[in-house]
Amino acid sequence: MVAGRSGMKLEALKFGIYIGIPVVASALFNEPETIQWFVDYFQYIEYPVPASADSQFRQKLEAQVIHQQRQELHRPFTVCGT
Repeated sequence: MVAGRSGMKLEALKFGIYIGIPVVASALFNEPETIQWFVDYFQYIEYPVPASADSQFRQKLEAQVIHQQRQELHRPFTVCGT
């Protein structure tokens, strides 16, 4: 920490930034137009979802379910505490 009056100014500046950034961000992102602009600009959400994505998801999910069922069938039975 810097000693003297210049150290106090630096700490006040850091505290102001620490408090100011969240306040400004909250005020900025409280506007629906701003949120819509960010969603459109960065393409967080893409509509409509490609038709191939749904079928690929279902195929992967079904394969995972089958794999888990096979693992459960071949898992040895154990009793806890014995």
